[in-house]
Amino acid sequence: MDFLIPFFTDDFLGKPAWVWLTFVGIVIALLAFDLGVLHKDDKEIGVRESLLLSAGYISVALLFGAWVWWFLGAQSGMDYYTGFMIEKSLSMDNVFVIALIFSFFAIPRQYQHRVLGSLLSPSPHDTADLAALARRSRCRPGRAVVDAGHSTSPQLGCV
Repeated sequence: MDFLIPFFTDDFLGKPAWVWLTFVGIVIALLAFDLGVLHKDDKEIGVRESLLLSAGYISVALLFGAWVWWFLGAQSGMDYYTGFMIEKSLSMDNVFVIALIFSFFAIPRQYQHRVLGSLLSPSPHDTADLAALARRSRCRPGRAVVDAGHSTSPQLGCV
């Protein structure tokens, strides 16, 4: 087991690999809990339940940020909270787009959570999941274009 120690302690994107693995583990555990335990049945999610779930997930994120601040220092903590606030702000437009898509396709409220879950965990046995997988595969070339330089960003913004 000593051969694994360098793997977990080596830097990956400026932080030890075990920090990233912890973060990914928390995200996967929360997704599994949400999709596999809380919402395994098709039911309509009310406003109260939605607000409670959001508050719970935001609390987990804020607690993780406090741990980052305490364990990795103020600069890393501030970087985390800055990224969290930016992503939270940017995710709000996704809520409106998803609402428009759901209303356009007339997806019943009790199935909306399942549809969102299928976008997060594609299964090759489901055609809707295959469409989501195809959509994700189109994002990779776009990301490569953006990574190539800033001169492409205005053109992509117009699209």
